[in-house]
Amino acid sequence: MMEWPLATWLVLSPLAGALAVLALPGGFHAALRLLALASSAWTLTLAVQAFAALGGPDAAGLVHGPLPWWLASYHVRVDGASGGLALLTAALTPLVVLSTWRQIATQVKGFLVCLLLLEAGLFTTFLARDLFLFYCGWELVLVPMYFIIGLWGGRRRLYATTKFVVFTAAGSLLMLAAILVLAHAGGGWDFSMESAPALARRLSPAAQGWALAAFLAAFAVKIPVWPLHTWLPDAHVEAPAGGSIFLAGVLLKMGSYALARIALPIFADAAVAFLPWLAALGAIGAVWGGLMSLAQGDIKSLVAYSSVSHMAVIVLGIAAGGSAGMQGAFFQMLAHGVNTGCLFLLVGILYERTHSRLVADHGGLAKAMPVFAALFLVASLSSLGLPGLAGFPGEFLILKGVLASWSQTRSPLLLAAFAAAGAGLFLSASYLLWMYKRVFFGPLAFPHQEGRGGSADHAPADLTLREKIVAGSLVAAMVLLGLSPNLFLSRSEPDTAAITRALADARGVR
Repeated sequence: MMEWPLATWLVLSPLAGALAVLALPGGFHAALRLLALASSAWTLTLAVQAFAALGGPDAAGLVHGPLPWWLASYHVRVDGASGGLALLTAALTPLVVLSTWRQIATQVKGFLVCLLLLEAGLFTTFLARDLFLFYCGWELVLVPMYFIIGLWGGRRRLYATTKFVVFTAAGSLLMLAAILVLAHAGGGWDFSMESAPALARRLSPAAQGWALAAFLAAFAVKIPVWPLHTWLPDAHVEAPAGGSIFLAGVLLKMGSYALARIALPIFADAAVAFLPWLAALGAIGAVWGGLMSLAQGDIKSLVAYSSVSHMAVIVLGIAAGGSAGMQGAFFQMLAHGVNTGCLFLLVGILYERTHSRLVADHGGLAKAMPVFAALFLVASLSSLGLPGLAGFPGEFLILKGVLASWSQTRSPLLLAAFAAAGAGLFLSASYLLWMYKRVFFGPLAFPHQEGRGGSADHAPADLTLREKIVAGSLVAAMVLLGLSPNLFLSRSEPDTAAITRALADARGVR
């Protein structure tokens, strides 16, 4: 791969694509889309190559740096913990380009530039091994997502973007302050994640606690952890379908990844005291998100609140602190990205056909849209955790991890968290199957459009070839994750084991 390692190519490839799209005249919509598709497809090949090389003889090409860069250093690495999320990011980008081929008809050039900049920011966030570089990637993601929702979103998009920015920016400023305190703990400015745990131990116990709390505030908003979740349903409902796919598929994983990969290992001593509270918030969020999903009449809002519940279960796996729970959490990040990304894609297709997302407006669509109904069913079953599909292995490992931690500590809180996780998973089956039954079975019904009646003569058309390719790819990924989870678990195990060892050592010290 020329002279630069794959890790750097993953960061630079979408940036180069964004510059190429920016250089084309704005009126050539087809050329702009094809260029963005080619750029994202090329990045996907790099991500596949990097993921395949994990643990092999070519793994040395997955690290670049540290190279001096301003006060910090440029240091990126693809490893078992970040490789799966990098692959997910790279896979979703061309699918979003294809899914928005007709949905985004205005300011196409700006949308595609934002999309590719978003991809570059996500790669930087996941691959950074320098805290300042990580912060730059974290903040870069905020800008294009703000414009994607604010310019191409729904009727209340300004309210949704304002809420999104206020919540995330407040947490990010706290994290920046903690990064500066930590980097200066040794008397100089050292932002390296490798030296960060030693720097954290130079701080007083109280300072460690406050620094960890600042990191957790930023990550909890992004996950989002109850009660900091209220921005998410608004952002999802108002975002265009492509924005929702990226928001649910990858952006939420920034918080859970950073929580497990950055905050806990660096502040392991202080984290031991925080984990029970984190488990409590995860338990509440799992049930709260499920109950709120049951109360939704809007399909997109239902899927948005389901993300609150499923991300809370991931938080529970991380808070359990054991190997099974941590492995399950990282796997579930991938599974949730595929499951929920597909559901948002399909909801966007339905809205394009009927101009409504209300459950009550639809019925019997399995007769008119059999392929759409079949793919929607698989995505729903995967989301509720049916064995053999993507949602099952991660949820099973998380429940196993929480139960294992309870058996060691006999903590009533962990037992309650286990029950809450089970309740959240039961609720996910309830609202998804209820919604599917109402929308796809019974008499044919859909909103009247342009004076036409809701009859079979004017029923919504089934998926086009392009839509079948996009949705079918995500469903195929669900099957792959469900039947071959070890393809990903074997690669993430060394890095998740390092996290759990750090927490175990901290418990031993305590």
